[in-house]
Amino acid sequence: MRYYQEALSLKEDLIHWRRHIHKNPEVGLATEETARYIKGELEKMGYSPEPCGCNGIIASLGQGPKTLLLRADMDALEQTEESGLPFASQNLGKSHGCGHDLHSAMLLGAAKILKDHEEDLTQRVLLMFQPAEEIFAGAQSMIDDGLLDRYPVDYAFAVHNMPTLPVGTVALTEGPFMPSVDGFTITIHGQGCHGASAQEGVDPINIGVHLHLALQALLAREIDYQAAALLTIGSFQAGTIGNIIPDQALLSGTLRAMDSTVRRFLKERLETLSRTTAEGFRGTAEVHWDYAIPANVTDSARIGQLKEALTAINRAEEAAGEKAVLTLEEGGLLNASEDFALVADRVPSAFLRIGSRSENEEDCNILHNPRVILNEEALIVGAAVYSAVALN
Repeated sequence: MRYYQEALSLKEDLIHWRRHIHKNPEVGLATEETARYIKGELEKMGYSPEPCGCNGIIASLGQGPKTLLLRADMDALEQTEESGLPFASQNLGKSHGCGHDLHSAMLLGAAKILKDHEEDLTQRVLLMFQPAEEIFAGAQSMIDDGLLDRYPVDYAFAVHNMPTLPVGTVALTEGPFMPSVDGFTITIHGQGCHGASAQEGVDPINIGVHLHLALQALLAREIDYQAAALLTIGSFQAGTIGNIIPDQALLSGTLRAMDSTVRRFLKERLETLSRTTAEGFRGTAEVHWDYAIPANVTDSARIGQLKEALTAINRAEEAAGEKAVLTLEEGGLLNASEDFALVADRVPSAFLRIGSRSENEEDCNILHNPRVILNEEALIVGAAVYSAVALN
């Protein structure tokens, strides 16, 4: 089977799906219209899609003793688009600056190909269209609603477009390649007072400043310098008036680590430093963990099978006298995190990066940038890859 040619024959559909979703972005768990649109397209193909979690969609096909899950995210960013594209977002303050519109269209394309070749499947395939990846809530919502129980999954696969890579290049990393991420909010309690009588109060801003410095030293002095870990404070909120010391301060941030042991150690030390630093200045502090996403891991035991599925795409083209369409490369590590890791933490999984760089060198190729422009030729590659993984 020529996977790439099958996907190429759907190019108009792929672009139509992508542009509809791109033009009508929805964020977080509030992806009602996107889910309704995807459900309708799946029904046209002959599927019986089911709701799962908060605005997630699943659909299955095929028979067999094993089940493969194919996942695509479908949520957008809270960001106003500045791409200038004719199909740019019509929802002010929302845009698909991370390319989840591509991912959803890719999986819709694969759904069509797989439905046309359902008799060739030797396993059940479960399609997962997920909301709220950007806020690390969508995968958990679907898992909590029985995603992995309704159809016990043996293996899972997901992709992400990568505009730093040219179309046709796919990148794969064995083992951990995206760090865990733990979001936290530290609430520091002091005692408010007039700035002219600071001795009568407890200054939570002073505590927060000392704590911020102590947390930076945590990475520099308490873990191996080769350990991949990062601690970021992105928000420091306290007070509203310049001559009044407030009652409390809030520090919010993220903690990332590739290794689970390092992750546990850093979380424990962050809680201890928060408490003891506050106590040292006569205040108190507590840490609230806002979300917890494990490291994303590509299962080593199945990586050979995955590479075989990818090379099957090239072999089919070469057998027809055409050039290979994919270049597989080692992807290295990423600093960003992904809530697909919640699936990968429960079942053997793999995650592939698919090149989506624009052919115009002047176009922005940075994800989460309001001016980013992604190459729609990547849609063909993505649909072919999803299909080849399922059929091999």
